[in-house]
Amino acid sequence: MIHQYKNNGYNIVLDVNSGSVHVVDEIVYDVIPLLERISADEVMRELAGKYGKDELSEAIAEVISLKEAGQLYTEDTYKEYVLDFKRRKTVVKALCLHIAHDCNLACRYCFAEEGEYHGKRALMSLEVGKKALDFLIAHSGNRRNLEVDFFGGEPLMNWEVVKELVLYGRSKEAEHNKLFRFTLTTNGMLLNEEVMNFCNKEMSNVVLSLDGRKEVNDRMRPSRNGKSSYDVIVPKFQKFVESRKQARYYVRGTFTRHNLDFAQDVLHYADLGFTQLSMEPVVAAPEEEYAIRKEDIPAICEEYDRLAVEYIKRQKEGRGFQFFHFMIDLEQGPCVAKRLSGCGSGTEYLRLHRGVISILVISLSGRRNFFWEMWRMGLQIRRFVMNLSCVMCMQRKSAGSVLHGFTVVEDVRQIPTNSMVLSQTLMILAVSWKGNEWNVRL
Repeated sequence: MIHQYKNNGYNIVLDVNSGSVHVVDEIVYDVIPLLERISADEVMRELAGKYGKDELSEAIAEVISLKEAGQLYTEDTYKEYVLDFKRRKTVVKALCLHIAHDCNLACRYCFAEEGEYHGKRALMSLEVGKKALDFLIAHSGNRRNLEVDFFGGEPLMNWEVVKELVLYGRSKEAEHNKLFRFTLTTNGMLLNEEVMNFCNKEMSNVVLSLDGRKEVNDRMRPSRNGKSSYDVIVPKFQKFVESRKQARYYVRGTFTRHNLDFAQDVLHYADLGFTQLSMEPVVAAPEEEYAIRKEDIPAICEEYDRLAVEYIKRQKEGRGFQFFHFMIDLEQGPCVAKRLSGCGSGTEYLRLHRGVISILVISLSGRRNFFWEMWRMGLQIRRFVMNLSCVMCMQRKSAGSVLHGFTVVEDVRQIPTNSMVLSQTLMILAVSWKGNEWNVRL
């Protein structure tokens, strides 16, 4: 499969199956898609009015040489491999703990309604958390490395339980030959020396929520009393990041219709001294005034181009940063098997929500929250492909139909690579709603 796009003055051709990336001139760019489906003589006739005979012959010969070298029009060698991979016996290897259904911010775009998830404000008990870790150990098979993410709401509002659960997990490692990798997502309002020191010792990764420039952040992420959160958290984040040395973290933000110039917010992160950065598009109902609209997509694509230029410039100047998107591993990126078969949500990755373990999402109190939740957590599901227009509407229709803002594909390998990094992938086989819970068949 060939994917072509133009970016910052470059004509780029990606041979998906081989992973080969080619930067070509206009004539080769035009020849490649034609030569994939018609003969060289037919290509000559097709482009005769646009290019001369000699240059066409040269371009065709170049494309043929790339094909013979296994760098263009390559066959999919992963089909059987992925089928075998999907037949493997899976184990549970990761758990997301909604440790707090409460929050001390009032983010306007919050999918969890300030941490409440359309329910009552509540904190997870230590007993429930221990049972969750026991469940993870019991269902992890012979897998040694296990992952637990403390999420909310705001996890630091239940900090004592977080600490106790980490210590409990550590106490079980030697006995069961396991190694826990704990992570934490926080808005930073309650960060202090004790939290920082504990996280630096025990948390493999910490996600720090900040939307960029002060005016941008405070517009969408005010404190519960309406005051600035930026002034409180930025000095804490800077101190925390400095203290983490080589430990993993990333500063993660959300851009809305109010800051389609979000590249400036990413660069603001870098100017504050942060080097591990992420910025994602907001997901919201289309009637929300901050929701991204279809007509905004060209501007968003151009903004990613501007960010790419500045990214390269700063790297060359020795003051570079790393930019991540959800679903991309911070170290290695998605492996072939995961990219083609799905990430394991509901089979390898589970979440504890209101004290009950379930597949993917537990006890959601409203249907519309399903895709909002999935996007916010960056989970891959198996069937629907969400492209740039996904931000338009998160309404579910019956499986197999075309959703508003979604494109359905029958084969995951048909998903085109998107040059603008904005696109995300959601795949699912079947979803049904019964009573007050989702039933997911994977």
